[in-house]
Amino acid sequence: MMEQLKHLFLLLFNKKRDSVAKKSGYTYRLPGRPLQKKRTGRTFLLLLVLLGITLLGVIFFLPFSLQDIGKLIKLPLSSLQNRSLKHHAQGDSQAGLESESSSEQEEGPILRGTIYDRNMEEMAVSYRLFSLFVQPTELANRHAAAKQLALILNMDKEHILQRLQYAEDHVELANDLEIRQVEELEQLHLSGVYCRPRDVRYYPDHAVAGQILGFVSGHTGLSGVEALYDVVVEPGEFRQVNIPAVDFSGYDILGKTVSDIVLTVDMSLQRQLDVALDEYRQRKGASSGSAIAIKPDTGQIVAMVSQPGFDPNYFWQTDEQSGHDALFAPRYHQDLLRPLLVQATALLENSMKPVLPVTVSTPDYGLPRRLLHDYWLKLGFRQPVPDFLPVSSSQDEKFFTPGTDGTHTLEDVFGSSEMLGPMQMIYGVATLLNSGYRVMPWLLHGVYDHHEKRFFLHDNNAFPRKRMLPPVQGIWLRRELLKDSSFSQDEGFLFAHSVSTTSQQNGLSVHHIQEVLLTAVPQEQPEVLLLLTVDYGTLDPYPPEVEHRNVGGLLGVGRNLLPLLLQHAGTVQDFTKSFTKPIPEKNAANLRRYFLSKKLSSTEVKKSLVHTEPIMPSLIGLSLRKGLQQINSYNIKVRIQGSGRIVEQKPAAGELLNETENCELILERK
Repeated sequence: MMEQLKHLFLLLFNKKRDSVAKKSGYTYRLPGRPLQKKRTGRTFLLLLVLLGITLLGVIFFLPFSLQDIGKLIKLPLSSLQNRSLKHHAQGDSQAGLESESSSEQEEGPILRGTIYDRNMEEMAVSYRLFSLFVQPTELANRHAAAKQLALILNMDKEHILQRLQYAEDHVELANDLEIRQVEELEQLHLSGVYCRPRDVRYYPDHAVAGQILGFVSGHTGLSGVEALYDVVVEPGEFRQVNIPAVDFSGYDILGKTVSDIVLTVDMSLQRQLDVALDEYRQRKGASSGSAIAIKPDTGQIVAMVSQPGFDPNYFWQTDEQSGHDALFAPRYHQDLLRPLLVQATALLENSMKPVLPVTVSTPDYGLPRRLLHDYWLKLGFRQPVPDFLPVSSSQDEKFFTPGTDGTHTLEDVFGSSEMLGPMQMIYGVATLLNSGYRVMPWLLHGVYDHHEKRFFLHDNNAFPRKRMLPPVQGIWLRRELLKDSSFSQDEGFLFAHSVSTTSQQNGLSVHHIQEVLLTAVPQEQPEVLLLLTVDYGTLDPYPPEVEHRNVGGLLGVGRNLLPLLLQHAGTVQDFTKSFTKPIPEKNAANLRRYFLSKKLSSTEVKKSLVHTEPIMPSLIGLSLRKGLQQINSYNIKVRIQGSGRIVEQKPAAGELLNETENCELILERK
C-alpha cells in the first residue's frame, strides 16, 4: 500500500512539474496556428492538500479495513494513470504536429504550383501571406499595443488605436503580411493578437498573358491554363490520364507534393507583340485584335495575344470571354486569306509549274469558285481547331446561341459558313509553309515534380502531324510561296490583306473592316509563323483622330516585326536547355511588384470614393463575376462559399459601407 501511495503522489507531482515546464508563452506554427498564450493555474497544490485531508478524515472516522483502504487508493490511482496515458498520447500527437510544423517552416508551405514560360520566367506564382487579427478586449494596454504594432505594420498609431478603441469583436487590422512581420509580431508577446495564413495567386505581367493563363478563385482554376491543368498545379497526386500530353517516364503517379508547369510561350516575345498590337490599334482605331506566333513544323504556341486585354489579378473587373473570342471564335472572313489560297491553288493546279501574274481580265487566275472551295477543305482551312482554353464566363453568360442539339455552327453565329477563327487561320497557313502537314496547337512543354526533383517533358507523339499533301508537292509549294515576289522580303515571308464584310448577330447586320498580317522567318525554312488580325467593328468614315486605314500601315508593322521574329527563331530550337537546370527559386522582385500593385490599387480606390457615401448593392441572383464587379470599387474583402449564383449576402443590400471591411457571399452549392 505504501508503494501505491508513493506512486499516487509521484503522479500528482509529475503532472504539476510537466504543467509548469510547458509554459512556453506565445507560440507560432505554420500554417494557420494563431499567436496565443497558454495559461496554467496553480490548483494542483490545493488539490493535493484537499486530497490528503480527505484521506485522513476517511481513515479516522470510518471503520474501513485495510483492503477497503487499498481499493480507495487504487480508484484515483487508476484514474490518474489513465489520464497520464491519455496525456502522453496527446503529447505524442502534439509532438507530431510540432514536427510537421517545424518541417513546413524549414521546407516552406505547400502552395499551388508555379507556371513558367519557356525561359523559366514566372507567369503565375503563389505566396503564403498572413492577415493580422486583434481581439481588443484581451489587450492589457491598447495604447502600448498600438504603438508596437504601428512600427511593424508601417501604419499610423492613431489609426490603429481608433480601430481598437471601441471594437468589441476581433478586428482584421492588416493583411498581406510576410513571414518576417509575423515573426516580429510573435516576439511582442501580445495577448489577443493572432495571424491567419492565406494563399494569394499573382500574375506578374497582368493582362499581357491573361487570356492564356486564366485565373484562380479559392483553390480552383476557373479558366485558361489554370483550369486546363488545375489537377497538376494544385497540390496532390495526378496520373497520366489527367495530362496525357506529358511523358511520365514509367511513373504511375506524379505530384505527391506539388508540381510546376512550363509552357512553350516566350514572355519576351509575348510582351513585344502585345505592345505592337496595342499601338497599331490605338493609331488606327481598331476595336479588337489578336496576335498568335507558332512553330509551324510542330504546332507549339510561342505567343498568343488577345485585345482588349484581361488582367487575371482582377478577373472580376473584365469579361475574359471577349478576349477568348478574339482567338477562337469564327469572326474573321475567309477572304482575308483569299490571295494566298488562290496563289497556292494555281500552283497546285498548274502541275507544279510557275504561274503567270494574275490580271484584271482573268481574276483568280481564272480558277472556278468551286475549285477554290475544294482547296479550302483539302488544305484544312475549314477544319476546327480545339478550343483548348476553358472560359469561366461561358458558364453563366453564353456568347453563342445554342442549337437544338447544343452545338454551335458557323451559320448559327454569323449566318455564314465563310468565317474563320484566328487559330483556324494560322494553322491552315502553317500547312502551306511546312511542306503540307497539318499540325495541332499545344503549349505545355513539361512538368517539374518537386517530390521527384525532375522534369517530365511533353510527349512528342501526343499530337502527331497529318500529311495533307504528297511530300514532293508540299515541299515545292512551300518553296514557291516563300520566294514569290508578292510575299517575299529580305528577312522573310510577309503578307497583308484587308476586307469589308457583313455578319449577322442576333438578327442584325453588322458591317466592319478586318485586316490580317502574316509573317514567317527565316525565309528558307520558317521556324516562327505570326498571324496578326484586327477588327475595326465599323465601316468608313472613321474618326478624324485616327490614321488612314490601309494595308500599307499593317505591312509597316510586319517589316518592323521581322527582325524581332528572326531574333526569337533561334531560341525556339534551343529552349529545351532550360530543362537541364534545377527549378529556380521564386523571384523576389515579383513579390515586391505584388505589394506595390496592391498599394496602388488601394490608393486608386480610396481616391474614387472621396465625397461618396458607399452603399451595399443587391447581389442576390447574380453570377459571382457580376457580383464582384458590383462591389469591386469599395475595396472590401470578400469571402465566398459555394458555387453558382449568389443566394445570400452580408452586409444586406442598402447598408452603408463606411466602416465595413468584409463581405460574405453565399452561393448556391457548397
